[in-house]
Amino acid sequence: VFVFFFSSRRRHTRCREVSWARRCVQETGTWDIEQEMADNPYVKRILIAEDIANQNVEMAQKAKMERLAMERLEAQKEIDKIRDAEEKLYQEAISKEWGTGEELKEMEKKTAVEVKEIKQQYAENKGKVIKLLVDNIMEVDLELPEVVKGNFEK
Repeated sequence: VFVFFFSSRRRHTRCREVSWARRCVQETGTWDIEQEMADNPYVKRILIAEDIANQNVEMAQKAKMERLAMERLEAQKEIDKIRDAEEKLYQEAISKEWGTGEELKEMEKKTAVEVKEIKQQYAENKGKVIKLLVDNIMEVDLELPEVVKGNFEK
């Protein structure tokens, strides 16, 4: 068994109150709030105070932005200082492991001289090595060694 019942009285009451409010507004006419506010000295004082507060907020925001910019510059200076110190430590570690820049340049010069000497020796001996290889390939001893012949007495 289903029982349904509707509360139309509540809906009717609510509608009646809304229509009453509308009727009251319509009967009184339009209300010029701007004119009434402009004439009210208290409203004027509130508006002036609001303008002053807005100016104070703008000045505070501007000061905050300037402080942030200064802090950002100081932080960047500090970062640069730390980076320079770390770079110096890194260069010192490299110089301990690999030597100073002058030592590296000297080592590179010595290496270049040695490479030049090796290339020169290669150019000088290239023909001799080729001749030696060709001669040894062309000279074949046709005699069998004693071991292969089976003569083990020697």
